[in-house]
Amino acid sequence: MIWAPFERVLWGIALSIYLFGGSLYLKRGKERENSNERILLYGFAGFLYCVGIFIIFQLVAEFFIPGEYKFNVFYGDYDGIDVTYNILMKLAWISFYTGFMWHFLTVEFALKRTKHIPMIISIASILVYIVIPLDLINTYMIYVITLSINGFIWYGIMIMFINQSRSEFKTVASYIITAAIFETLGLYFGIQQIKELNFLPIWLSPLFFCLGGTFFIIPMLVNPRFLSLSKPYWLATNILSIGIFSFLLIFIIFIGLPMMYVGFTIFNLIILFYVQYIYFRSTKSQSSLSIKPEISKKALNVLKTFIRPERITEEEVTFHKEKKICLVCKTHVLRVMYSCPECDALYCIKCSDALSKMNNACWVCNTPFDETKPSKPYIEEEEEVMVEESVHKEKKEI
Repeated sequence: MIWAPFERVLWGIALSIYLFGGSLYLKRGKERENSNERILLYGFAGFLYCVGIFIIFQLVAEFFIPGEYKFNVFYGDYDGIDVTYNILMKLAWISFYTGFMWHFLTVEFALKRTKHIPMIISIASILVYIVIPLDLINTYMIYVITLSINGFIWYGIMIMFINQSRSEFKTVASYIITAAIFETLGLYFGIQQIKELNFLPIWLSPLFFCLGGTFFIIPMLVNPRFLSLSKPYWLATNILSIGIFSFLLIFIIFIGLPMMYVGFTIFNLIILFYVQYIYFRSTKSQSSLSIKPEISKKALNVLKTFIRPERITEEEVTFHKEKKICLVCKTHVLRVMYSCPECDALYCIKCSDALSKMNNACWVCNTPFDETKPSKPYIEEEEEVMVEESVHKEKKEI
């Protein structure tokens, strides 16, 4: 089984999600004043766009597999594929690793910690797919090795993001890591060796890609207070991810896939356990008040880049007011709008209604949108750091 109408629809949805996600990250990046934050968001935008291009090349390539269409399913024969299919798949994998290269490049520009080593390795992966003969383009060993190396580096960067961010922002990493896990599963169930087994539904691969793309863009859309307070979600997603990969490991051993796939699955499990350990170690140190104030003050809160800024500057308020742009959704306000009576911050009616149902506080001055309802003011990051430092000092004196 190669493809079916329902499977093509799911792939269309996945492609739309990745292209929308790339556009969303690009749009949010343009709105950032901090150059490092802007570069990081551009990196994720480029990665999502490249995955979308990968999907396009893969979908087109599968139409060049010989076979027959019956019972609403296309049954193909990989032994009879022509050069067009191999060329398109070569372009697909080049696009995929170009996304890694662009992401690694932006991380180096923003953080200056990797010495361009990840980018060089991703370029090497691209060169492998450029020079490899067409008849070897779908060799499982090349697929597993290149994906494992780039995935290892990517997980290492995510661990660096976790270490360089305050604890209330670390939960954002659970969304991004979960997205990567679902994307990995999508790649797993879409490879030639799995499809030839005719053992699993062919719509599993696009379904996991849909889930992966959705989790990539959730931090851009969800209320930031939910992101920063949802520690149980981190635990739930990690338990789910570990469970999925454990099941996948048993499945791979059961159907007799090469040991390379077994090793790759075990690798992902080890990374998941380690990332979970890093997260809970950092949150435990925060709860015991053993954090280092200088790190809280000076470290770049990388994961904070993916959610709404905790502080809105006066210049931002003035800019949005003059341009008649909503402070939340960044769309132009035409006629009906809400202007904060204290600071004149401008909101569209949709966003003001949504915020009044959540924290019921202006992003800038914490003035309630609806004075008849309770309000939860936003606490500035600097105030939180001062409180943590004072408690830390008191504990030392005791």
